[in-house]
Amino acid sequence: ALTFSDSIGSTTSRMPLTDRHKAANAVFVVLDTLSLWAERETEDRHRSIRGSSATPSSSSMSYLAGSDTDWPAEESLAKIEDLLKTIPLSICARAAEAVGMHARSLRYLEMEARSHIAKSVYDGVQTESHLYRNEEGDINAMNKRTLLGSTILQGIDTKLMRTVFGRLGDNDTMASISQDSVQFSRDPIDSIQERELRGDWEGSLQMYEQALQLHQVKKTRDEGGADADTNALSLKTGMVKCLLELGQLESALNQTKGIIAQESKSAGGQPAPTIGMKRDRISTYNSLDENASKVLMPSAAEAAWRLGQWDTLDDIIGTWNTSSSSDAGRNAPDPDSRYGIFFGSAMLGLHQGMSDIVAKSLEMARTAVLQSLSGAAHESYSRAYPYLLRLQCIREVEDAAELMRTMSDSTFGADLSMAFSDLARSEAAQGWEWDGRLRIADSGALGSSAIMNTRLALTRIFDDPVLEGALWLKEGKRARKSGLFHIAENSLAHADAAFDGLEEARASLHPSLMI
Repeated sequence: ALTFSDSIGSTTSRMPLTDRHKAANAVFVVLDTLSLWAERETEDRHRSIRGSSATPSSSSMSYLAGSDTDWPAEESLAKIEDLLKTIPLSICARAAEAVGMHARSLRYLEMEARSHIAKSVYDGVQTESHLYRNEEGDINAMNKRTLLGSTILQGIDTKLMRTVFGRLGDNDTMASISQDSVQFSRDPIDSIQERELRGDWEGSLQMYEQALQLHQVKKTRDEGGADADTNALSLKTGMVKCLLELGQLESALNQTKGIIAQESKSAGGQPAPTIGMKRDRISTYNSLDENASKVLMPSAAEAAWRLGQWDTLDDIIGTWNTSSSSDAGRNAPDPDSRYGIFFGSAMLGLHQGMSDIVAKSLEMARTAVLQSLSGAAHESYSRAYPYLLRLQCIREVEDAAELMRTMSDSTFGADLSMAFSDLARSEAAQGWEWDGRLRIADSGALGSSAIMNTRLALTRIFDDPVLEGALWLKEGKRARKSGLFHIAENSLAHADAAFDGLEEARASLHPSLMI
């Protein structure tokens, strides 16, 4: 229940994330309940010894609510202690992190660290196995300077701890642990998480490529089986994510198609959409490995709608519908993947003017976001903030869909593009107030570019090059202030292209129509 492996010695699992979360949480609740029973009994015994007026300790335990059975105290304490010892805290920490329970994972890591130094602190026993020596053999040389050397984190999975602190948004602690542990690890994957959380997507892309090259060298020497394939797919997915963040959308699409070609298996059949799209073309994505489909198709969908490649997006949505409709419960995709696909489906429906498809897709996307938000909100605001931004994106697409529906039903024949521009720029109560919403958003938060990417796609759908160019300029200025000069250069180039296209359109107008 905690390793989620299909077989002994394997780290892969086909259990869906929701079921894995339930299984791990059930085990954690049982362990916490047993620990609580044991602690209560131990505290009662100590109180009875310290004070004569205290109630004497019972020889049995009966903390189980609604049970008439009395459990022998000595036997129960021994059994609970034996059970807790057989389940290492490190396994609990890894299982909690794997299902997104980062705060609980950190709790188990802290408990494991305390257990390592308990004897030296409370019993005065200094165990040399928990100390590092420098090259001259001096134990105290490093112990006085570093977090690891002070035995606080000695014996702890520092890679997992850095990941957990990064997920919780505590970058300072993550960086401190990285400085102390850099001399003990040369794995490039160890620094990828830190680079991503700091917004260094170009550096993350380089580290992903380096890690993938090392993985391929290792694989040629010794076949790693299913686990090696899973690790390679994870690295490739990270590369695509970095390309999306850097705005290299064509490269992201090409990488996705190349990875799919490598991971694909023979699968026949014509895609049969389940969201209602009418498709009369054969999909180029109809032969996919299931794992590659789940992790890569949402990224490909995002690249497609941001580029305005609607035929490609149509292929991706149709292929996803076909594969997901045949998936059993354990093969169900995770909420983040579902959000990526359904949000892309809403964009496609908006482009095609199909309001019913937009409404249904956005409802599915919102359900997926809320499912992720419910877990993230228990840990920290920084963890929950990206999902709040996704809800904001859904709201703005809903506004655009409502405008399109209203204008299509109107008999006044008003210009849809002009109405879109007026509402987006308006600060009145009846307007959308895009500038005001963007000002209160944290531009430095992880995933903060999602709102801008959504608005840029909407400006193309509603054919508003002036607003598109203005948005690209704002994005370029934001990236430049953040030190993301590569993204700033790309944004300013798009702004020039948008304004150049506007000048060409004006030049082609008849003189009588010029303002």
